[in-house]
Amino acid sequence: MASKQVSTNRILKYLKNILLAGAMVDPTAETLLSRVPSLSKVVEFPQIKFSFELIYYYRLIIRVRCDADVAQCPLGAKFGCDIITEAPRLIRAASFLGLEVVGMSFHVGSGCEDPPVFRRGIAAARKLFDYASTLGYNFEYLDLGGGYPGNTGTSIDKIANVINLALEEFFPDPSVKVIAEPGRFFVASAFALATNIHSKREVHNNEQDDSVIHVMYYINDGVYGAFNCVSNDNYHPIPVPLKVRNLFNISVLLSLIYD
Repeated sequence: MASKQVSTNRILKYLKNILLAGAMVDPTAETLLSRVPSLSKVVEFPQIKFSFELIYYYRLIIRVRCDADVAQCPLGAKFGCDIITEAPRLIRAASFLGLEVVGMSFHVGSGCEDPPVFRRGIAAARKLFDYASTLGYNFEYLDLGGGYPGNTGTSIDKIANVINLALEEFFPDPSVKVIAEPGRFFVASAFALATNIHSKREVHNNEQDDSVIHVMYYINDGVYGAFNCVSNDNYHPIPVPLKVRNLFNISVLLSLIYD
């Protein structure tokens, strides 16, 4: 695609209906992924406020929507275009403007519990890769996004098997670079959080016999700190009380280590 042959007037005419999602980053960055924004869906955009010449420094990845049936944090309502109706239009628009699109990405939702969704996403990617090739593109990258489980007691094996079989079926060509974003897998169970109980409150049954219904414990952390996962990630932490002798042993151990 000869981007230099596309006039500024032509860009002004057609780019007003395209929104580029993702920050415009440094085109001189060392790695490809650090300078690849995502090409999002076609929308009405009243004013273009960035330099049109700059977009030709970037290699773009189109992000499509592929939602898992069960996920802790669904992302499809916020990110990704429809792979049937919007993605082909975006690729045609990018081709017309001389933009360099190099691949496709999707994200099934964080904390995915629907392994077959990855096969659906990879199969859809194959169709989009083939369609793009009819317009002169040769997509190089397939980003499988995140969603991989990492909590204690979970396994990534089922999802890995689905992905491996789907890649063998739809992308046997090793020239396509497959990447993923396994953040949750690496850090979901990477540490245990210790907090202090600084006070407690007994809740009484005032309507009957004034018995204690339950006890509320107050700790030195909360949803605006380490427990933001409760409100943002639908997480349900399970407290495990430490006995005094365990705390003493830990303090002795730390004393031995640091002394």
